[in-house]
Amino acid sequence: MPAHTPEELLQRIAETFSAHDVEGAVTLYEPNATLVSQPGQVVTGTEAIREVLSGLLGMGPRFDLKVNKAFQADDTALIFSD
Repeated sequence: MPAHTPEELLQRIAETFSAHDVEGAVTLYEPNATLVSQPGQVVTGTEAIREVLSGLLGMGPRFDLKVNKAFQADDTALIFSD
């Protein structure tokens, strides 16, 4: 199910991450999306994102994300979260 706001997207990310659903999480990213998983670690593209998320979600973490700032222009959003 697509997200219609940055906040909805973040909720879907939290749900798929908490379920350790790598493939579900990857579908939330555009093909050329960029992910900063930690300071200094930047990856671009769904294959690179899948690789990072596989390692991260393979550890079985629980996610509770909070939106700090969200900027949206048309169908593109930039989300800063904890």
